[in-house]
This record gives sequence, C-alpha cells and structure tokens, in this order.
Amino acid sequence: MAAFQSVTRFNWGYRSERLETACLGLKFKKCNIPRGKGVGGTSIINFLLYSRGNKKDFDEWDRLGNKGWNYSSVLPYFIKSEKCSKEIAADLKYRGANGFLDVEYPPFETVLVKNFLKAGKEMGYKIGDPNGQYHVGFSKVQATMHQGRRCSVAKAYLSNIRDRSNLKILIKTQVKKLIIDPIQKKVIGVEFMNSDVKNAYASKEVIVSAGAINSPHLLMVSGIGPRKDLEQVNIPVVNDLKVGYNLQDHLTFGALVFLLNSSVSVSDQNVQNPADILNYVLYGKGPFVIPGGAEALAFLKTKYSINKTDDYPDIELVLGAGGLNGDTYGSLRNLLGIPNSLYNFMYRPFRYTPGFGIAPVLMRPKSVGRVLLDNVHLYDKPIIQPNYLSHRSDVLTMVEGIRMSGAFGG
Repeated sequence: MAAFQSVTRFNWGYRSERLETACLGLKFKKCNIPRGKGVGGTSIINFLLYSRGNKKDFDEWDRLGNKGWNYSSVLPYFIKSEKCSKEIAADLKYRGANGFLDVEYPPFETVLVKNFLKAGKEMGYKIGDPNGQYHVGFSKVQATMHQGRRCSVAKAYLSNIRDRSNLKILIKTQVKKLIIDPIQKKVIGVEFMNSDVKNAYASKEVIVSAGAINSPHLLMVSGIGPRKDLEQVNIPVVNDLKVGYNLQDHLTFGALVFLLNSSVSVSDQNVQNPADILNYVLYGKGPFVIPGGAEALAFLKTKYSINKTDDYPDIELVLGAGGLNGDTYGSLRNLLGIPNSLYNFMYRPFRYTPGFGIAPVLMRPKSVGRVLLDNVHLYDKPIIQPNYLSHRSDVLTMVEGIRMSGAFGG
C-alpha cells in the first residue's frame, strides 16, 4: 500500500539532477526523491519503517557543536514519544510505551521472515531490537502503525488536539518565504499562499520544519544562503550561510530479486484475493499491512568498516516480501522511476514466478550533494544534486552489500 501512496498528489514529485555516477538506468536518468506533501510530511507516504539511527551519529552531531544532540540526551525524548507494542517495549530502558507515536511489528508476515532471521543467527548475528541496546544484528521491521494502519506524525500528535482554540491548522497552503526583519535579521513571520498571498506574524518564534529538501529551499528563497547563489537569482542576501550544502542520503539498491520454487512471497498477482482486501479494509490485517513490502532488517558491517568491533554498521539489508518481478501493477517501479523497457527486459519474464527482494542500503555515505535554487521554478521546487556514489568508498561498500545480500538470499 505504501508504494501506491507514494505516487499520489501527496508527493512533491521531486527528482534529482542527472548524475554521472548513479540513476543512469532510471527514467530521465534521474532518481526519484519522494517527499510528503501534506500535514504530517513524508510520514504520510513513507514505508513506515521505524529506525532511530546509530548512537554514534548523535554523539558526532554533538561533537560538531550541536549541543544536546548526543544520544544520551535525545534518548529520553525518543522514549517519551513512543507508544510501542508490548512485544517491542519489553526493555523500558530504551523503549517507550506511553507516548503518541504508535510503533509495532506488522500483524502479518510471510515465512520469509523466519528464514531470514534464522540465516542471520546461523551466521553469528544477534536477533534483537535495532532501536535498543545494540544496532548490529537482525530484526523484524518495526513500523509506525496501529493495528495494521499507518500512524503518521499528524495522526500521532494532531488528531487529539486539532480542536484547541489556540491551534489553527491550514491545509492546501504553502509557505512561500520567511518574513525577516532586515535590521535585527530575525524571522518575524511567514508569507504563504492559500487562495491568495497572505502573511502571518509570530508573537514568539517561527519554527522551520520542512525536511531535508524543503527547509534549505525555504531559507534560500528568503535570503538565507550562499551569497553567490542568491545573487545569481536576484534574491537580496540577508545572511551569507552555506545553506543547502552537505546533503547526504541513504542510497538503496532495490533491483535484487531472488526466485523461489514455492509461493511463500507476495506479488501483485497473489494479493488480488478479495478476502485479503476485505480483511485489510475491515480489520487492518493480511498481506496489505506489510509496510512497503519490507519485512525484516539486517544492520551489518562490511569489510570496509573502519572499526571491526564497534556497534556501528555501514550497510543495511532490507528483506522484501516480494520482488520487482511481481510488480505487475507498477506501483513499486513507478516509485523508483524504473522505465517499462527495463522492467520488461529484466523482470517481466518472471512475473508469475514467486520471488523476494533484498535491498542493500548505504548507512554512512561519504558522497555529499547540495540543494540549490532553480532560476526557472524559483519558489516552486529546488534543484537536488545528491551526487550518489561519487565517492569511491560508497561504491565499494554498496557492491559488498550486494554480495552479502546474495549470501543470505541465494
């Protein structure tokens, strides 16, 4: 279901610029970069997978000057925010049970999960909670859902307070730029578009929380960004800062398919059962609750990991309940930007053969990109240059991740 939601009007529909190092087989030779367009942001269209990140990444942010972002400081807020199912919230030292954001194991899984976890255990890995004490190891996916249904940020935090007299939520509304006091260089309000252009002024502060792409875009069109870039598009410079730099993304290789000789996986064909559809609509159960088709995860260290003994993985493997070969309706390949010509050549001949996928994900990419302003569509969309796989170590790590996927799936 998540793949279908990602190709709706609730997605900004961003694409990267053409790259020389990645996305060459995709439509327009560009990577799709889905971003949520609605109350709740990308949590209304994403694959629901709940993963906090590694402790060392938080500690590094603190070391770089972002005080209060070390793991021990943010852990209480993670715990406070979560409303984990009993099975997940067994260790209350790391997990929460009384928050607003529902986190649970999906109430349906294929037999693939059991075998994937068994393979990990046989190879000496822990089977546990990647959001708990240890990160390296295997686990079932944890999803932001309640009884099989999506729990977006909007549903978690706004549904119970939306009628408060001191809260006003605007829909079908886009902030165009920040209103900045030129003397104090302080943001005092926002200019937004509803039926027409309007201004709203803050009595205390303006919080910008538009994500990794739209936040820098909003800052730059408001005059906060690199002087050279702003002057090229005739935007008055309020503050010359390196906004839009150091863009990093967890690139995923989603093309691996492992064929099976028995129907234990999920495909577009075998979920057409009316009983499964009814089971999902009425009760939030059945194969449709698998979040984005993802069933289990493995956080691992490749041979290129600098420290062989610490709990700091550099690759993630995502087990998919089905493979691209079974994507006959096109939801997944449309999300990924895979052209029909490539699907027909590589996968269509096996569309009726059971299969599953394992997708390696770069955990700590060294390739760095940028978000820039588009002179033609200045206020509508940014230019996104992710520069995927431009650093050789990312290529080596990804190739090793593909090899490791073969070891578990083959």
